[in-house]
Amino acid sequence: MNNDFTTDQEISQINMTPFVDIVLVLLIVFMATASFITQQALELNLPKAQTAATLSETDPHVTISIDRQGLLYVDDKQVKRRELVAHLEQANSEWPVLVRSDAGARYGLVVEVIDLCKRHGFFTFALESQDDEPNL
Repeated sequence: MNNDFTTDQEISQINMTPFVDIVLVLLIVFMATASFITQQALELNLPKAQTAATLSETDPHVTISIDRQGLLYVDDKQVKRRELVAHLEQANSEWPVLVRSDAGARYGLVVEVIDLCKRHGFFTFALESQDDEPNL
């Protein structure tokens, strides 16, 4: 057998191709699953609507969630009302506000949150719902 090197010689080069292939595959998997992970962090029973539309995950927006017990969340982190006000003051008021409310949440609380946002300069809102199959 004619080898290019003997066992006494040191390897002076490392083949980087397999490493780059693995990193690219991991990057693609991460990019494909990242949006699903952020959406499913807080369990809400969203109301159903036949005309549900989506807000792009890549566009900047403020996400406010309200669970069945009336607890408030900003980007899936529980906050008190004064913390919500502080977050609204720091955010860009040109961004839309995505309101995610559990179907069993008190309607008055949803109106209070939207009113609080309006008082801090936010005027574009999206109410998240889940798709409902039309009865044909």
